[in-house]
Amino acid sequence: MRHYYVSIDGNCSDFFQSETGTVQGSILGPFLYAIYDDNFVIRRNPCLGSLTDDMKVSLAMILKWLKDSGLKVNEAKTEICLFHRQDYPDIHIKVGEALVKSKKSMNVLGIIFYSKLQWSPQVANTIKKSKSALHAIC
Repeated sequence: MRHYYVSIDGNCSDFFQSETGTVQGSILGPFLYAIYDDNFVIRRNPCLGSLTDDMKVSLAMILKWLKDSGLKVNEAKTEICLFHRQDYPDIHIKVGEALVKSKKSMNVLGIIFYSKLQWSPQVANTIKKSKSALHAIC
């Protein structure tokens, strides 16, 4: 059990107990932040039904672990993208209280991954941003 307080302009609050979190500067802190901020579940299965079931189980386990660890989770921000050369029907997975629908692309750290494994959306987006930046410079 750790204790903390807040200091503003030399005035200190009372001490409070903390049952969650990590100590600033710890080795574990950045790892937990990365898991909390952006994490990805990758599953491979040729059967769409089994793939959907695998995703439901994995997402439920992750959601439980994060919540049991005292972290707040916005289930509605969960994204699902099926990667395949063929078109697949949209799938819907319940994540906590949110019903999440699959998307045709996802943005990961500024890179667009398209469901059909093509780079054209990423290239088009990069060209658009480059033209905008060039216009701003001119």
